[in-house]
Parts: sequence; structure tokens; C-alpha cells
Amino acid sequence: MTKCSRFRTGDRRPRGSSRPLAYLGGTLVVLGLSALAIGVAPEASAGAPPVTLAKSYTGSAHNTTASASGVITMNGITQNGRAIAGTFTFQEPLVGTGPFKGTITATAVAFTVVPTAASCPECTSIVFSGRVWPIVSMSGTWVANLKSGGSQYGTWGIGSTWNGTLHSVTADKTTAMGIGALTQGGNGVLVGTLVIYGNRYSGVATLRGSVRGTAVRFASNIGYHGCTLQYAFVGTLSTFGGMSGTWTRAQGGPFCYAAENGIWQVQRSGTQAAV
Repeated sequence: MTKCSRFRTGDRRPRGSSRPLAYLGGTLVVLGLSALAIGVAPEASAGAPPVTLAKSYTGSAHNTTASASGVITMNGITQNGRAIAGTFTFQEPLVGTGPFKGTITATAVAFTVVPTAASCPECTSIVFSGRVWPIVSMSGTWVANLKSGGSQYGTWGIGSTWNGTLHSVTADKTTAMGIGALTQGGNGVLVGTLVIYGNRYSGVATLRGSVRGTAVRFASNIGYHGCTLQYAFVGTLSTFGGMSGTWTRAQGGPFCYAAENGIWQVQRSGTQAAV
């Protein structure tokens, strides 16, 4: 939902949006769903166990009716089997913050946010539905129901944080790395934010890649002191909420650092380490 002054009702269906990635006050977010094929998965069979969610997620939503996008978060998530609950937060220009309750399976998620009067006095509820992807990110569509009887529509995508280490075999050094708001699309596209901490090759940059089954690939170009550090990662997604593999970094230019290679591993944590 957008600010009250921008409400419009209508029946247009969402078509997605394109927004840049942002780094806001220590939180890594992806503002854009254009690379993600939004889809709603069918309910899993009764015998299939639900996925286990992290405690928090960060991502973005697009209000197609009002042509506006903003950051969203799911915080304080509790889960009892398929039942999930917590707090859903919209950042301006979107509004509708409030508690949510819903259900999740191995492949599908559905929940309803009841906005507080302070956040959205015109709202009665915001209903989300979507797909749960193998990396346990979520994306789909939403509809906001208004007291006036009208509705607004949009798309959403949200992912958790992964923290771990990056080891350089070339230099025999290890440093911390993180991946923020990692989200998977229906065509296997991965979008997120790569952070490398505490060494001369550190920085923050957009991450883009793909996942095919358990095979993961992604790359990111980090700018550092006039150089472009071209990182490429290849790895495997485990069934225990982790990823690991090998990485290479090409030389960024004639006067930049030499090429390196090594190994990496991250674990899905749902919390963001300080930069």
C-alpha cells in the first residue's frame, strides 16, 4: 500500500517493477522484482513437511495500482508446523505495517497482514500469496482490501541473510562474507547483495546468478579504490540451509590487485552482521 494521499482503487493486475539495489543503515535489501518470475506454487501434499523459516526476511514490494515500490521486512517470525506469525513492515512510500498470520508448506506460502490504524487507516487487510523457493526465499502477489470496498494490487519478493567465510588459497587468508536478501525467481535467477568484510578487497555490491537444482552460480563486481574486483562463485546448495564452493577474482585492471581464488561457505541465518 502507498501513503493514504496516493490511494487509487482498481483491478489492474501486477506486472512487476524495476528498482536498484540499496544499502540502508546496515540492512541489505533488493529493490526490484523485474528479474524474478513471480508464481504461486500449488499446495504441497499433506505428508510433505513445511520449510523452516528464518527469524527475519528483507526484500521489496511493488504497488502496481499506484506505481510505487518500497522495502518490506518480516520480523519476529514464529512457526508451529505450517502455521506462521510475526510482524510485517512496509517502509515509505508503502504503508500497511502490522501483525501477520498464515501458513507455509514446502512450496507455497499464504498469509494476511492486518495493518495498524496508524500505518493505514483505510486498510482492512493485505493478503499475500506466493511461492517458496529452494533457497527458502519467497515471492508472489498481494492484494490490499480497503474499507471503501476497493482494492490495490502488487508483487513482492523477500529473502533471508546468509553469513559465512571466504578463504583465499592464493593469499592463505580468510575473511567474513555475507549475502543479504537473497531471492530466487521462477527461472532460476538469484538476486541479492554480496558483502565482503574486513580486508583490502572488501565492499558491498549487487549479486546476480542462478540456481539449477543444487548447483549455484553468482557473480558480483565490487569497486575498490578505482579498481573493479570481479568475483565469481560456483557452489552447491545443501539440504541443511548452507551453500559452499569455490571462487575466483579476476584482476581488475593493469594497476589493480592480482587474480586470486579460493573456497567459500555461508549458512542461512536470517540476521545481518554489522558491516
